[in-house]
Amino acid sequence: MYALFLRDNDFEAIINAVNIGGDTDSYASILGGMLGAYQAITYPEKYIDGLQKKEEILADIKQFIVRLFEE
Repeated sequence: MYALFLRDNDFEAIINAVNIGGDTDSYASILGGMLGAYQAITYPEKYIDGLQKKEEILADIKQFIVRLFEE
């Protein structure tokens, strides 16, 4: 993962992580977390628009954020 991060350090690194084979969902998840922490990268809309249950996921995210900042 570190090699992919150091080589690309953008969304392309996640695509490469998925394409290397093996436990690709874990690779992409770890790398996505690293990239997000490093550059505050968001996923391109074309990937978000195709999500199954997109509205439900977005509602859960909003609820999480509200609870995160509750006093």
